[in-house]
Amino acid sequence: MAGNLVVEADSAQSVVAIVLWGSQTPRTRATPAQLSMPSLGWRLSESEVAEVVTFVRSSWGNRASGVAAGDVRDVPAGLEKPTDSAPRNRLSLQLQR
Repeated sequence: MAGNLVVEADSAQSVVAIVLWGSQTPRTRATPAQLSMPSLGWRLSESEVAEVVTFVRSSWGNRASGVAAGDVRDVPAGLEKPTDSAPRNRLSLQLQR
């Protein structure tokens, strides 16, 4: 995750959403293996999600700002949670500038 643009973005919303709801990479001809991140929102508190995201954003050479529990609470208002009709690999997470 070192140098990942989503991890180092000014806004941590995309990373928080991935921790909360999980994500899958799309399968393509060039990369046929599909990688998955399970959803952890059902298991972690807002404070724990904030701690995980802060760790990721400040480790492996990343220097992005930390995240507070309030930031985690605010994410559902800004991003849609995936539904059965919208698979996680289609979850569109945009970098906030």
